[in-house]
Amino acid sequence: MNTSKYAIFTVAVLILLGAGWYVFSEPKIAEGEPVRIGVVIPLTGIAAIVGENERAGIALAVKEINDSSGVNGRPLEVVIEDDHTEPKQTVTAIQKLISIDNVDALIGGTWDFLANAAISVIEQNQVVMVTPSALPDTLERTSDFLFVTHSPVAINESAVERFLAGISGNKVAIVSVNNLWGQAHLATFKKAIANSGKSLVKEIIVPQFDNNDLQTEIALIKQSNPDIIITALNFGDSVVFLRKKSELGIGGKILGDFHFIDGYNQGNIPSKFLSGTTVFVFSDPSPDFVAAYTKEYGEPPGTYADTAYDAVYVLKEAIENARGETDSASIIAGLRRVTDYRGASGLIDFSQNNYPANKLPMLKIFTDNQFVNLQ
Repeated sequence: MNTSKYAIFTVAVLILLGAGWYVFSEPKIAEGEPVRIGVVIPLTGIAAIVGENERAGIALAVKEINDSSGVNGRPLEVVIEDDHTEPKQTVTAIQKLISIDNVDALIGGTWDFLANAAISVIEQNQVVMVTPSALPDTLERTSDFLFVTHSPVAINESAVERFLAGISGNKVAIVSVNNLWGQAHLATFKKAIANSGKSLVKEIIVPQFDNNDLQTEIALIKQSNPDIIITALNFGDSVVFLRKKSELGIGGKILGDFHFIDGYNQGNIPSKFLSGTTVFVFSDPSPDFVAAYTKEYGEPPGTYADTAYDAVYVLKEAIENARGETDSASIIAGLRRVTDYRGASGLIDFSQNNYPANKLPMLKIFTDNQFVNLQ
């Protein structure tokens, strides 16, 4: 072969190799019948802010998955229904998604009373549901069809103990909402108080789910003169509690839940009511998720955006573990094989339980107009 022919041959080979590299390096486009996931979340009602966070996390996961060959080569499609933060609407939405939209699995059950309403329906229809935000110890019962991508309330016990250990006073008051979420927190608080050797001097369960007057309850707290007040209250009551505590000049260090953070971020709680307040929260999302979410939406993720994002990915993992099969038995078997998924919310392992221990307890304190990690 002369020099010119060799040169032409070499160029041709390089072009072919380059074309081959391009073909194999381009992401495979998802095609075929879509995998359909029904999403039942509150986009209106008292939990709408949480539902919006979940929707954003779900949308980001779906975008990433479909941009990267889908689920076992099939596109992922979600059908979203608003449950209006109402159990009856949750049931109606699930029935519609199953019977009309023919979804393969569900994501939803944002709070305990919504998830608990869903259990009988998903069992009756034998459809898997993954909930990002109904914590395991707030559920009335377990179900083979219900999985959770969030740690239980009880894991916060060590954070509450750490807070109590740092306060010199001995008298503790508790204010908690009257539902399963509140009961789980109440049990956690009591264990932490007992372990710390401090005294529970007042225990108040507010009569309604939210938007209580709290005048009587806060007056009772003032009478007990606590050194420490621990709360587990919903959005509206968190605002009222802090305002009336300030108005009545009640002292004592406060430990509250994440509603204080959300209330402040939404502009509902003035900073003057939060000075020196500590909150117990679950560990922050992974830095990679925060960066991807912020790039997509122009702001950091809100509560449960990471666990909702992970709900999509664990269903993807489950279906791929089941070699693309989307019947419920295959999805459940596939979820049981999710043992080392390192998601936005932490490590998820469904081999032993239908929920992980992915979220770790943390304390944050309000200082300089922001909540920062308490070392």
